Amino acid sequence: AMSWQTIAIAVAVVAAVGIYIFKYFNSKLTESELAEIRQSLAAGARLVDVRTPAEFTAGHVQGAINIPVSQLSSKLKKLGQKRKPLVVYCRSGSRSGHAVSFLHQQGFKHVLDMKAMSNWSAVQAAPFEVTAAR
Repeated sequence: AMSWQTIAIAVAVVAAVGIYIFKYFNSKLTESELAEIRQSLAAGARLVDVRTPAEFTAGHVQGAINIPVSQLSSKLKKLGQKRKPLVVYCRSGSRSGHAVSFLHQQGFKHVLDMKAMSNWSAVQAAPFEVTAAR
């Protein structure tokens, strides 16, 4: 018979792998989410990077503004009008998810979650027309 320690270890391993797989798939975007983000950017959406300034400096999506998620509440004015579309991203999709929920609560109407910065290549994979901001 298996000892309870062996069972406990097996359960822990399965849980860890499950969390990793969930995080991996949770940071990916569906085709319809990608299309929605492309449309929003084409309509002049502002890209918001909610990572730390150090992460932003190390590399970010061109044209993005950096407002760390911890400073969002004090820097809402930097985002402009609440009806202007926003596309938010971070490293894995965790902080951007929090930021999107918070912005919706604050009355921002059109906020999309690009989740991980690594999704930018998928967003760019299909051409989209960027129109001049109105």
